[in-house]
Amino acid sequence: MNKKFFSIILMTVLFAALSSCKKDTPTFTVTFDSKGGTPTPATQTVEKGGVVEKPTDPTLTNYQFAGWTTEDNATSPLWDFATGTVTADMTLYAKWVQNSYSITVYGDENGTASANVISAVAGDEITLTATANSGYRFVEWQVVEGSITLSAITDNPATFIMPDEEVEVKAVFVLLEGRYSITVTGDENGTASANVSSAVEGELIILTATANSGYSFAEWQVIKGGIYLYTITYNSAIFNMPSEEVEVKAVFVQLEQSIYNVTVTSDGNGTASASVFSIGENEYVTITAIPNSGYRFLEWQLIKGDVVFSRIYNLATFYIMPDEEIEVKAIFVPSVGLLESIISQNYINWRPITYIYDSQNRITSYNYVKSLDYNAAGDLEKYHWFEMRSGKDITFSKNSNKIIFNYISYPYAAFQTIEITANGEIELNAQGLPVKMTSEFVQYHKYANEPISITNWSYAAILTWQNGNLTKLEWEWEDEQGLNTGIKTYTHDDKKTPFHNCNTPKWALWCLSYDWIYAYNVGYGYDDKYVYSGYNENNIKTETWEEDGVTITNEYTYNDDGFPVTRTWGTGTNTFTETYTYQ
Repeated sequence: MNKKFFSIILMTVLFAALSSCKKDTPTFTVTFDSKGGTPTPATQTVEKGGVVEKPTDPTLTNYQFAGWTTEDNATSPLWDFATGTVTADMTLYAKWVQNSYSITVYGDENGTASANVISAVAGDEITLTATANSGYRFVEWQVVEGSITLSAITDNPATFIMPDEEVEVKAVFVLLEGRYSITVTGDENGTASANVSSAVEGELIILTATANSGYSFAEWQVIKGGIYLYTITYNSAIFNMPSEEVEVKAVFVQLEQSIYNVTVTSDGNGTASASVFSIGENEYVTITAIPNSGYRFLEWQLIKGDVVFSRIYNLATFYIMPDEEIEVKAIFVPSVGLLESIISQNYINWRPITYIYDSQNRITSYNYVKSLDYNAAGDLEKYHWFEMRSGKDITFSKNSNKIIFNYISYPYAAFQTIEITANGEIELNAQGLPVKMTSEFVQYHKYANEPISITNWSYAAILTWQNGNLTKLEWEWEDEQGLNTGIKTYTHDDKKTPFHNCNTPKWALWCLSYDWIYAYNVGYGYDDKYVYSGYNENNIKTETWEEDGVTITNEYTYNDDGFPVTRTWGTGTNTFTETYTYQ
């Protein structure tokens, strides 16, 4: 047998073996169900482990084709033609998502209209509702876009079945019989309106005009209708409705505003500046004073003009008055005179308190308070306090005219646990002074081996100011025992020196109202009611507060520099005295 013949025999055997192996690989049938779409793809025969060839996407009117699934339901996942393999006969079902169409409904100047939904699929029932303005009534629906059949064009509400397209419908309104329309407009320099958009004959109509900034109202112009305006030059005018439609226009003119100079100087022991140096009447000015080293700010002196300062701190504000120039001067004094210590005979301040100040006359720490952190504007951002048995932190942030604060106390002593968390806000007026405080407290208390008790209470206070001094404080707080209210009033002396134990600028000190003062109930020992200790105690002669039938009075005496040297307080039978010393 030669080599050529042997090769032919070998190739024949191998071909037969390969043919035998190929016939042993199973195949499966893959069919498609388009679920009403067209075209339906042809059936495919796929070997085991093979992939299905992706067919052309079918289409179905008013539906979007999403893909093919192995189960005929909405939740079955889509078949992945790139990675999905065939292991048995199978059917792939077309998955469809019905189209959703928008519904636009509106009225006219005499009324409004709406639908119960803003989009829907074909076949949904839609409800339309029209609401007429005062003096008008609904007339009919007008179909602007879409092939719909309303239950009736005069129905209100009306219904229709959603078609396979976008829909737009308008509601039409007309005047009630015997009523006439009123049209009021302004010009590009202001707006105007009437108290009603239509009226019956003889009805009293009120017109109001509002000028844009820099403009003033000039007059009313009657465009249409026989009316008599009782005045044409007041921005609020009246007339009696005639038996016809009326149209009135408000006319505005530009103000001829004068510009005035603002001059800010100092006595040489510090610097002073204003936010602006020329200004129109009734505009807002901020003035700032910064002392030199060794000095502190004392007061603002008004050299020229007629303004009222929001406060006597080194950061103050005022509104400029008409027709005048303004000149103010910052006065500084040597930094001696800052409060150095308080010696008190009551059981709370059982040891002298020593205060530390910075160059801007702001307290930075004292015995228990380890740090007070201020931002560049002088606002307190964090207050950190602790003594032998406990501590607390208060953080502050500003949001528009509100101060948001977060308070937490924490214990140090093992035998006594008092933890307090509180969140609240302080509302400021245009001058940056606090006028309202609200907060919510939660106290966790445990003494020795007693079980933990939890107390929840809320606190609210309203403050009244005069010439930058607090004159009245009204508060209420409520816990499980019910509502408690109180009031605190102040009278002030004629001293110019601002004073407070914590002599901080601006609003921050009021946030430190957690330095409570105990109120005493005569005959019952110490009461557990707390009373807010006050804010910005400038030049106080007396302060009196009342709570739960208890009245407590503080009285101050002052030295020649205007600083208090004693504070006496109590309920008559229980009185205490603090003595103040200075640097």
